Amino acid sequence: MEVKLDEHQLKAVKHFQGPALVVAGPGSGKTTVIIERILNLIHEYNVNPSKILALAFNKEAAKEIGQRVFPRLGVIHSFSGKPEISTLHAFGLKIINQNYGRLNLESVPEVWAADPERTIRQEIKQLKREEENANITVYIYRIGNRVTDKCYTISN
Repeated sequence: MEVKLDEHQLKAVKHFQGPALVVAGPGSGKTTVIIERILNLIHEYNVNPSKILALAFNKEAAKEIGQRVFPRLGVIHSFSGKPEISTLHAFGLKIINQNYGRLNLESVPEVWAADPERTIRQEIKQLKREEENANITVYIYRIGNRVTDKCYTISN
């Protein structure tokens, strides 16, 4: 499959030495540049695919990148593994899951995505118990979104 890139996209794809910043707006071909850059690093510069991390903001973008990269990897005889393609949030969670012990946490922190209000209610109950047991006051601050003023808050 032949991909047509403009001059600026091609420069971003072929860049190899040192850091690079690509500033691009909606519909500018960011996903295509990321895909072509991954493939260029592997095929032209012999970068081990397992050393490549591509982060997308949402699941759909990460899925699309994977669907467009993996079929084009081909057989890479000198390397094993594939590039890691993930959302920023999933990658952050992976880091936490792999390293929670270094933070002196006894277990992996609970992810709030499923039901944040339930989790917050549980945390407030736990704080109140600790408050009573330690004879201290725990202050709970509500900080809302600057535009919508929305915040996960539970009334007492």
